[in-house]
Amino acid sequence: MKVFFIIFISFLVAALLQMVPLPIWAIWLRPEWILLVLIYWILYLPENVGLNTAFVAGVFLDVLMGTLLGENAFAFVAIVYIMMRFSRRIELSPGWQQAVLILFLMLIFQTYKFMVWRWLYGQGVEPLYWISSATTALLWPWVYAILSKLQHHHLHPGRHSPLGNL
Repeated sequence: MKVFFIIFISFLVAALLQMVPLPIWAIWLRPEWILLVLIYWILYLPENVGLNTAFVAGVFLDVLMGTLLGENAFAFVAIVYIMMRFSRRIELSPGWQQAVLILFLMLIFQTYKFMVWRWLYGQGVEPLYWISSATTALLWPWVYAILSKLQHHHLHPGRHSPLGNL
């Protein structure tokens, strides 16, 4: 039960960060917080987080942000499927390689959203639209460090954290 509480709280914090109002000049920098948290839990607690969680998190983000229902849900499920398929290789990779992979996954995510917007609304996107992929990837080391510390402190209190004292 404690595992689900920790996971739920992390998603709740990510949702709050996703909704933080940004100044006009910074809207293109907004990272995909919920997707970052989802990726972390898929890599490090795959027995508790999977495709169902990805779908629910995506629908929640759709409702939260007022986007087309299922738009983020489908994209989250696709990203999580890729993550599950290659999780062992990704988990054992150094942090910088994980960040590069997250950049690639974010570009897939944003390309899918771009295609949906183009098809449904006939809208293109500004070139700055793609910057949030880099912002999200650059935040991966910090999200990893915080969630790892939280996971080891609350879920494995007797073990020494591989991160030491942050």
